[in-house]
Amino acid sequence: MTLAHQVPTGVVLSARRRAALIEWAERGDRLILEDDYDGELCRGRVGALQGLAPDRVLYCGSASQRLAPGMRLGWMLPPSWLSWALITAKAIEDGGSEIAGQLALAHFIGRGELERHLRRMRLRYQQRHETLLSALAREHPGVAPVGGGGRTAHHGLPA
Repeated sequence: MTLAHQVPTGVVLSARRRAALIEWAERGDRLILEDDYDGELCRGRVGALQGLAPDRVLYCGSASQRLAPGMRLGWMLPPSWLSWALITAKAIEDGGSEIAGQLALAHFIGRGELERHLRRMRLRYQQRHETLLSALAREHPGVAPVGGGGRTAHHGLPA
C-alpha cells in the first residue's frame, strides 16, 4: 500500500484511516507492507505510515521507481523483530547482491543528486498535472475533479 496515492482512487489515506489501519494491525498481530512508490514526489502531503508504527510496518522502496527501471535496486525497512529472518532468507536465496549498482547509487545519493532529481521531477509532474487538469476542464467543463490533499485522483463522469 501507499499512503500518498491510493489505488485505484489516487487519494491520500486520511489520518483517521491511517489510525484505523494501525489499530487493525496491532489488534490482529498483523504486518502492513508499505510500498510508498511516489512518497518522495508528494511527501509534503502525508508522512510514511512506518514512522507511526515501526513494529507493524515493513516499509519498502525501489530505485527503479525513482530513477531507472533497469537498476533493479530496492530497499526495506522492516520492524526490528523481522530483520534477522529477512536477512537469513535473503542470504539463503541469493547469497548476496551485486555491488556496482549499490555503490553508484550511494555515490549519487551522497552527492545530493537524488534530491536534485526528485525536486526536478516534482516540478515536472506538477506542471503535467496542471496541464492535464486544464485540458480536462476545457474539454469537459461539467466534470468536477475528485480527490484529496491537493491532488486530483480522477474525474467523475457526469450524471
